[in-house]
Amino acid sequence: AVVNMSIGGGFNDMLNEQVQDVIDAGITVVVAAGNDTVDASTRSPASVTDAITVGATGYSCRDADCVDAIAGTSIDVHNPHDGSLLASVAEAREALGRGDATAAAALVPAAVRVAEEPEASLLTARLALLQDDRPAMERALAEARRAAPGDPSVTAVSAELHAWAGMAETAEAELATASAALQGAEPGPALLRARAVQLLSTQGGARAGLALLERALEVDPELPYVGRALGQAHLLVGRSFMATDKAEALDHARQSLEWDPLDVDARVFLADALMTAGEWGSALTEYEAVLAAGKDLRAEVSLHYKNAGVVALAQGHRELALSHFLRARALGLDDDGLGTGARVLEDEAASRFEAALAAVSEDGPARARELVEEALRLSPDDPRAGLVEAS
Repeated sequence: AVVNMSIGGGFNDMLNEQVQDVIDAGITVVVAAGNDTVDASTRSPASVTDAITVGATGYSCRDADCVDAIAGTSIDVHNPHDGSLLASVAEAREALGRGDATAAAALVPAAVRVAEEPEASLLTARLALLQDDRPAMERALAEARRAAPGDPSVTAVSAELHAWAGMAETAEAELATASAALQGAEPGPALLRARAVQLLSTQGGARAGLALLERALEVDPELPYVGRALGQAHLLVGRSFMATDKAEALDHARQSLEWDPLDVDARVFLADALMTAGEWGSALTEYEAVLAAGKDLRAEVSLHYKNAGVVALAQGHRELALSHFLRARALGLDDDGLGTGARVLEDEAASRFEAALAAVSEDGPARARELVEEALRLSPDDPRAGLVEAS
């Protein structure tokens, strides 16, 4: 015989003794760890030594801290199904939240197999949105509604996804439905997130959207799927400050990239804000990261390098100026576009060639070749290299 006790509460000597009596009578007793995410050794009957205490991680468990909280010394068994849900769903949420379509495509199917409804269908819907597959998104949302009819959180997620997809009227109608279902109660974090996403797609709605997202995180600090939305909110708000408050714009630019590090537009904005604030070196580093990410801003960035070179030259940093002018040229800026920069490079090349000619007799051919190579870096294909070689 087996007794299954899915109950739990604070430590109780009397209850523990009664359970032990049942075990001593030859009956196996299986008890829950407590269902309240604390050490099972502090709960009854979970703390009965001879009982089989089962610890499980359920749907509301979002991270490893939840597992640790119920993994006290009294735990005999962990439910493997819920453990899979914890890992698989958390990883899928993270990939979807950061907009990583490749990682999400690999992770979501495994999460869907272990997740309960309606989350399984909502995960599928979010993946379909990332993959720009509107029909698949709508089918998954319909399945979520069938699994949880009238659930305002499902309606909120549907509104959020429609807002991301640019379907403003559909999103507005669903937000109205979800709000009406609350019957005056305070909106939950999922609805706040959905309203915020809709505001971000509305002219002039970015600041209100940012405020709602921050409020949603106050209600639930572990709320998933807010990173991209917060990144966009800070990006839009920051842009609105570019002409009036450079420091405020830069602060929002940094927060935008912090929340959504994969967003190339956020990195471009950070580079622009750094440039406007006079932080040339940091700005150029960010522009290089943008170029490395595959965004073709060579024409724009080449001009920034030219301007940075002029500033460095004015500040007496000639070598740094030369490096910036050379990078501008490498990015496609011709000598007409380089202007002063081209003349500086030419003057420096001439100086190197003269030094190379002198080095032939004074320092030897090795040093002369070094100076010629430096000169050719500044003025490629310059015929003066042949004169040095002839000497």
